[in-house]
Amino acid sequence: MSNTTESDEYPLVSAILLAGKTSVKDVLAAIECFKAQSYPYKELIILNNARNQFEASGLNIKAEKDIFLVDTPTGLYAGQARNYGIRAANGRILAQFDADYWHDPRRLEAQIATLAENEAHICILSETLLYSYVSGRASMNTNEKAAILGTMVFIRPSNIDYPPVTKHEEFGILNKMVKAGMKPIAMAKPELCCKLLNTKGDCVHNPENNGLSKKHFQLVKIIVKDRLALEYGSEPIPNNQEIEDHKNLESIVHDN
Repeated sequence: MSNTTESDEYPLVSAILLAGKTSVKDVLAAIECFKAQSYPYKELIILNNARNQFEASGLNIKAEKDIFLVDTPTGLYAGQARNYGIRAANGRILAQFDADYWHDPRRLEAQIATLAENEAHICILSETLLYSYVSGRASMNTNEKAAILGTMVFIRPSNIDYPPVTKHEEFGILNKMVKAGMKPIAMAKPELCCKLLNTKGDCVHNPENNGLSKKHFQLVKIIVKDRLALEYGSEPIPNNQEIEDHKNLESIVHDN
């Protein structure tokens, strides 16, 4: 499917994005995040997993190099749809690339490098940043397992599928892979992803810090500002002295 040439140093990675039940604006923002990824050999598989044919027709994505829209049969559970995407993918490495996240341009590169450096098969972020469009709170997103499975990047397994469930399908495939001897590793790099809650709401607040470091909070403000500018073609959030110039984004993210 992909025209990209892979190598032993940079194997092809297939990022898989579930769409159809997510707002189109979130899907378009995720596509921009994918196009900005620094990892050179990649493809994006967008799965149009709408509830019915009418809703499926609303996702009209322009075909681009290494970005593919795949229509699934309507009514599939999330796990079934992800398996559909795996079958359509060409990559030796698979990555969840969910539309309700902001993805740092170095996300794929960093996680794939961690796999290689640690001879691991699965890389998961132990925490991510989190922003709610309703409350305006910017905080850390974590759980008792210290594993945000929506950020999973893994070597393509043999004969291992996501379970046919609506939610938390990642736990099922992770358990299967670990039982098959695949080695997981967690990365403590929350700045590589930001979970975005309630993006369909009309009420958008300026971010309020809820326990983040100064650098992480500055990053969240830039993410929200840029995302809204992408959506509306303007800057809905007023300029603030605490917001670093966009040219300093790389130092904000990677100097922690």
